[in-house]
Amino acid sequence: SYIGYQTLDQSITANQMNVRLQPDTKALNEVVVAAYGAVQKKESTTSDRMMVRAASALTSVPIAVNTVENQTNITFDIQNPYTILSDGKQFTVDIGNYDFNAEYEYYAAPKITEDAFLTAKISGFDQINLISGEASVFFEGTFLGKTLLDVQTASDTLKISLGVDKNVVIKREKQKDFNERQFIGSSQRDSRHFVIDVKNRKSQAINLIVEDQLPLATSSDITVEKQEISKAKLDETNGKLTWQMQLQPNEQKKLVLKYQVKYPKNKPINLE
Repeated sequence: SYIGYQTLDQSITANQMNVRLQPDTKALNEVVVAAYGAVQKKESTTSDRMMVRAASALTSVPIAVNTVENQTNITFDIQNPYTILSDGKQFTVDIGNYDFNAEYEYYAAPKITEDAFLTAKISGFDQINLISGEASVFFEGTFLGKTLLDVQTASDTLKISLGVDKNVVIKREKQKDFNERQFIGSSQRDSRHFVIDVKNRKSQAINLIVEDQLPLATSSDITVEKQEISKAKLDETNGKLTWQMQLQPNEQKKLVLKYQVKYPKNKPINLE
């Protein structure tokens, strides 16, 4: 999904897929870039917190602001006068600093890429009248880049991507010795066996979600039998497998995926 486009759900059928999103006219009309947000991690001895700043954090001047909520919009009334030089340079003003508890979670889809992506989930943000638009993302004092905040569809939790963490190592390997092919009459059976190896090389525990997928039967003469999925949650409608786990520092786990596909001989299908 992306701001200004309709959300699309599509099954994974290859290591690399090209996806075309359809423009959403209604969504585009509602997106207004009216402020810049800076999100950065703040050290805390009790819990992880996120600091949300509603303007640029680097060259701004703190000024008293009164927030007025109207029927159709929100006005930020800056109470103190200030001087803007006529030098053509951008000048920003802080209109608020807020601390929120953040839940950090890693996500990986090793069938597509073996990278682990860190996401911060922030709750309670709807109390500060954030505006959808571009945001600068900082994590552990490092500028990660730009993102788009879509507060219109974020419900009560705002998710912010913090990029790839190389200290969470994930490998998905095909076990060639366990692949089998059998011919039974006019049908044949093919077996596949994969091992997903995950390791936390960080000094603290992490929450990790790993997703994979079983092949989908596209016709009644094709059957897919799961043989081992290491207690993954299976969505029968799209074949999606989900493992949700907590990894302690330096902990390593192996997830096993085994399945068998029965289909007519000489019929081309994608087994992986």
